[in-house]
Amino acid sequence: MKRLNTVFVRYALLAIVLLMLTQWIWIFVVGRQHARIEATHIARVSAVVYGAATSNSGPKLSEAQQDAMAATLRFNFVDAGPNGYPPGCPDGCADTTDDVFGQLRGQLPPDSRVVLDKHTSQIWLRYGDAKRWLRVPVDSPAVERLIGASAMMLALAVAFALLGAWQIQRPLRRLARAARDLRIGIRPAPVVAAGPSEVKSLITDFNQMTRDICDADQERAIMLAGVAHDLRAPLARMQVRAALIGDDRMQHGFLNDTAAMSRIVSQFLAFAGSESNRAQGDGTLTTTMGGPGIELTSVDVLCEQRYGREDASGVVVAESHAPAADDARDASDPAHEPPLILVDLQAGASFKLPTVDIDRILSNLIENGFAYGAPPLVIETRRAAGCFTLAVRDHGPGIPQTDIERVQRPFVRLDAARGDSAHSGLGLAIVRRLARSYDADMTLTNVRKNQGGGLRVSLSFPMR
Repeated sequence: MKRLNTVFVRYALLAIVLLMLTQWIWIFVVGRQHARIEATHIARVSAVVYGAATSNSGPKLSEAQQDAMAATLRFNFVDAGPNGYPPGCPDGCADTTDDVFGQLRGQLPPDSRVVLDKHTSQIWLRYGDAKRWLRVPVDSPAVERLIGASAMMLALAVAFALLGAWQIQRPLRRLARAARDLRIGIRPAPVVAAGPSEVKSLITDFNQMTRDICDADQERAIMLAGVAHDLRAPLARMQVRAALIGDDRMQHGFLNDTAAMSRIVSQFLAFAGSESNRAQGDGTLTTTMGGPGIELTSVDVLCEQRYGREDASGVVVAESHAPAADDARDASDPAHEPPLILVDLQAGASFKLPTVDIDRILSNLIENGFAYGAPPLVIETRRAAGCFTLAVRDHGPGIPQTDIERVQRPFVRLDAARGDSAHSGLGLAIVRRLARSYDADMTLTNVRKNQGGGLRVSLSFPMR
């Protein structure tokens, strides 16, 4: 159904309907006039053949002259039989009452007879009270003769209409493809301005908008990368000086703060890197998927190796990021502490991505889950409906439904859900940027309380 809902199909259907309506009206009008024209023609020819067209003072045509005139016109006379009807006259020579023959009879003298032989396509005509009948061959009606020509004209018109519709939708299709590329993180090549003036103006504005957006992204990436890079040196010096502090409690707090700042700087650099790649303008995906020398890894295998049940107890979570996880460990017997991460992997070995991108996606989602949710986190993979799904779910309070779209933007922080300041609001933005580079969709869903509650972040990757 979506393929029918296009500019090309709509314009083509409109043109075809209008052309067919025009043809139908034309045939209808010609058909209505055809009866009158045909009746007038036969009446005049019959008058000439019978000799009734001569003046009242002039001589009438003899039978021999009438026969000669009829032969010239491919007519012929037939003498009436004893019953007054000529041999071969159909249906007892009963008058035909169709529209054309009614009009013809009205233009002949009184007592004239008009009979149509449908089997031989001939008209039997008696002019007034003449003793002889005139047999007139009937050519195909004009409307029927025009059907073939009309059909050919309609076919040509439809072909030109389809060609015109295709020419109109071509620049719009290129523009739509470029807009889609821009949405998923590719800087498209400038679209050729073609088509009507309105479409040309739209394409020109889109090309300028694309340049402005990519230039702004490049400048922002340079600024973020510069600031983050400049902060690394003083942070390193702070960590060295913290190691010299004699008070263990103060040293521990100082190191936690510098570690939190380092994570923020790392997120800045990661986001700036994705911004820089997006603004390169090479017309290719910014992801390394399928690139030369890039190792593709099964997502299920990597998740099982990194976060499987046997390794779940060994997941390292910073203290300032996982108060809920600390509570879970403290409240239970260390020998029977619940796992921090569970895996439910059902996508299969064909779900593959570059290792570095899997790590970046999962590390950001898991860090967010521990920071703002509650363990255990569940990593799920699925294969269904033409796509692979990678999801991470926590068991925390979730987020307000009205903030689901806003929280995916860069630098957005929901303070009501924050227990610390160790984040810059870039985690979900980085994940969404990576997902879009694979033409994947990211969806945030609050899990119902009767199902355990929490937030579920799902990435749907189309199969390729």
